[in-house]
Amino acid sequence: MKYRIPANKVLIRPSEEHQGVITSNGNSLLIDTSYELNNHAVMSGVVVALPEHLLYSRDRHGEVDSVECDAEMELQIGDTVWFHHNLIENCVDNEEVIKDDSGYLVSGNYDMLYMAKRGEEIIPINGWCLVEPVSDEISNKILLPDNLIRQHSLKKGRVAYVGEPVREYRDETDFRDDEVKISAGDLIIFLPYSDIPIEYDLHASIDGRQRFYRMQRRDILAVIEE
Repeated sequence: MKYRIPANKVLIRPSEEHQGVITSNGNSLLIDTSYELNNHAVMSGVVVALPEHLLYSRDRHGEVDSVECDAEMELQIGDTVWFHHNLIENCVDNEEVIKDDSGYLVSGNYDMLYMAKRGEEIIPINGWCLVEPVSDEISNKILLPDNLIRQHSLKKGRVAYVGEPVREYRDETDFRDDEVKISAGDLIIFLPYSDIPIEYDLHASIDGRQRFYRMQRRDILAVIEE
């Protein structure tokens, strides 16, 4: 069956272990609270349908239903994708769920997705990067503004996978991703609240490494030259 979906939406079939999040009660759909959604932050599924285009607008008070960052559509039908755990809950609340013979499909916002896997290729999207944690100690040889040293406990990591830069963020229009020049293998410094862990079985399903953080380019403060 083919589906036509609105701009900025992606139709996703949640992975089998997450189909249990959505249950049926007569004609209504609800979140199965026994699943403890907030304790299972990693959610994944397979792309079933894509919009014809993405709509982006700086105007946060206008009538345009905009994505949160100005980015290219990087997905293909059949990609496995990972997304924020609230995506499915939002779809249920907004009645954006379809039931077919194989289970449930959800029509989620594109900007709530952060990574895709196509074959063996890992594709961070929407400005996200995957970073391996390293020792938290920051060398005194690294020159950073005094206010950052005083106000924050800075952390280090090594970039494992990096996606294409986004052109603009709605909540930070003066920042440009392409001003942050990073590549896989770079040692970086970032603020501690930026290191959102990717947990559970996702590690082994990427490349066998034990732990990754996900963060956006705008969360990176500096690249350390080794």
